[in-house]
This record gives sequence, C-alpha cells and structure tokens, in this order.
Amino acid sequence: MTEIGAKLKEARESKGLSLREIHEITKIQPKYLTALEQENFEMFSGNVYIKGALRNYATVIDLDPAEILEVYSEIYEKDTTISQEHITSSNTKSKKEILFPPNGLNKRKVIVLLLLTAFIVWLIYHTAGRVDLNFLTDSDIEQTQANNNGTDADTPVEIEDPPPEENVFEQVEQTVEVVLVHEDAGNQVFNVKNAEMISLEIKFSTDCWVRIKENDISILETTFLEGETHSLESDKELTIRIGYPPGVSAIIVNSISLLVREEARAYDIKLILVLEP
Repeated sequence: MTEIGAKLKEARESKGLSLREIHEITKIQPKYLTALEQENFEMFSGNVYIKGALRNYATVIDLDPAEILEVYSEIYEKDTTISQEHITSSNTKSKKEILFPPNGLNKRKVIVLLLLTAFIVWLIYHTAGRVDLNFLTDSDIEQTQANNNGTDADTPVEIEDPPPEENVFEQVEQTVEVVLVHEDAGNQVFNVKNAEMISLEIKFSTDCWVRIKENDISILETTFLEGETHSLESDKELTIRIGYPPGVSAIIVNSISLLVREEARAYDIKLILVLEP
C-alpha cells in the first residue's frame, strides 16, 4: 500500500468506518473502495472514474479531495509522461547512431558514399532503355509506335482519358468515448463522443422495471424478466430509468460497459450524443 491508499485507509479507520459503511454513503461498490486503498487503479474503466471515486471517498472521510487528486496526478500521470519522453529520446538516439555510427566510417565518408550511390541510380534510370532515334527514319518510328500499340501505322490511335485522381487523404477513425460528466444520488449523465448513433444494450439478471425516453418522449415502459436483453439504437438523447438496479447485470453503450449501481433505489441514466466537427 502506497501513499494515497495509506491515507484513505488510515482516515477511514480513524473515523471508525467500514468499507460497507463508506459504500452506503458514496454508493461506490466495496471492491472499488478496496482497489482505491490498494491503489489497484487498473480495475477502473477510465481516469474520470478513478478521480471521481477518489474525490467522493476523500470527502466522506474528511480528507482534502484536491490534495488527494494532486498526489494521484504527481505519482501516476507524471510517471506516464516521463516514460513517454524516455522512449522518444531513446528512439531519436538510436536513429542518429544508425545514420552516423560512432565507430568505423566517419561522417564525411558516409555522405560521399550516399551521394555516389544516388548519382549511379540517377544515371541508370535516365539512360536505361533509350534508343538513338538518329538512326531511325520517320516511317520506322511510326511503325515501332504502332507495334507497341498493337495497331497498324495508318490506324489512328485512341488516347484514353487518365483515371480520376484518388483521394490520398484517408479519414482517421476516432475511438468512441463514453464520458461521465455528472452524477448525483438520482442521476448519471454521460457524453457519447465520436459516434453517429447511441447503441444501447441492457441485460437483466432478475425482474426489473425500465422506462426509456427519447428527447423526453417516452418510447418504452415495461418490466423485463430474468435473462432478457433489450437493445436500442438512436441518434437522439436517451434517458433510461432503472427501477431496480440490482436486477440489471450489464449496461453497454457503444461497446463500452457502464458501472451499475448496487443499491435498490431507482435512478436515471442520461446519454447525450456529442457531435464534434
């Protein structure tokens, strides 16, 4: 256990609170609370979930959330930046060593050798396959061109239009993101980015009542049974009312799984399609 996890656990135990009691206040599942104290951040699906959980946990046990988040950024986000800079520096150094090796040929000899090679390639390219036309008559030239085209010399040659230019700029496919932008006791709001449609899939482990609205207009209100699955695609804002959250085994948005609350209290999940230029 390192600095962040030790602070969280020490503050919780000093207040005489168990992980279950912290869960009842923050609605964060105990396994994720344990992951925070052990700094096992790989269990979370994104950085926004980690920071949100740290902020809620720190607030409940009277720690400064800003201080906890600052320590997290210094330890984990800074390490990522340093590693990336080290990799870039190593790659640059390797390329320089390949172009200009420290031992063997010196730089001047390497440059001369490269220039000589380039000249030989240029000379071969511009002289290969040439024919001295001074030794050919006009009729010989016309007959040679006709033979190359598979026609007689007197037959006019049709010139085909050049093929249309292809678009050499390929559109870069962006990764779909589902970002939590707001959460309270009765609501969760997510932005769905880099997608043309919202693709929703809900799986049920037991009976559960659900209502779905599309732009505040109800399009579905029913009770799903154990083992059932409901799928939906829409290009509009969706609001899903989960009547009994423990009855939902999975909520998947554009192939990304969302964390489902464990408490039996009903809550809303709002999905907003963000169209960026």
